[in-house]
Amino acid sequence: MKKLSFLFVLLFTATFTFAQQPDFFNLGLDAYYNGNYNEAISNYTRALKKDKRNSLIYYNRGICHFYLGNYKSAIRDYNRSIKLNPTSPDAFINRGLAYMSSKKDKKALQDFNQAIRIEPSSYTAYYNKGILLYNQEKWAESQNNLNQALSIKPDYVNALIYIGLIKYQVRRYQDAADTFSECIMKDSNNSLGYYNRGLCNVKLDRKDQACSDFQKAFELGYEAAATQLKGLKCK
Repeated sequence: MKKLSFLFVLLFTATFTFAQQPDFFNLGLDAYYNGNYNEAISNYTRALKKDKRNSLIYYNRGICHFYLGNYKSAIRDYNRSIKLNPTSPDAFINRGLAYMSSKKDKKALQDFNQAIRIEPSSYTAYYNKGILLYNQEKWAESQNNLNQALSIKPDYVNALIYIGLIKYQVRRYQDAADTFSECIMKDSNNSLGYYNRGLCNVKLDRKDQACSDFQKAFELGYEAAATQLKGLKCK
């Protein structure tokens, strides 16, 4: 059988907290929700001229910088937010994501751990820590953190997807397929569940089931499945 390429999509969760403030703060919120991140940054900057000690303004501006790929600027804003409000787990999580996106894994890990110390029930902190460890191929540690995220939020399908990917990486293909089936049971429209289960079925020499999974993933909008359908010569 022809060896097929595969694509795993990075999923991570950022936590956003918004409070209602007058004037430029609310204009920044409106611009953010409309995807106008540069405009939002401009409004938050104006808002800071009126209130330089508002941690939420720095925090929200950091989110906009992050989405624009301005990780250094995002980190600076999260630094200011944390200095003003050092007990916010969300700021540590999001700064950790900015560090992770900047390839500064050690600092990202420190931030995720600090978020967990502040709020032990933060499933997003465990989840993002699990992804960081997954990217480092620390499979057991990654799965432990993802399992912790699931124990806090049992319906968190994204964490389950990564657990399936870990099983795939260590060549436990049937276990991985079962995990992706569980994802599909929790969310029947999860294209990654079908796509990754299809990859497992390829490894298990179950062509018909693989084709069915790739077809469903493609119908749900996951375009990479088209390559798999073509490679397997699915009908």
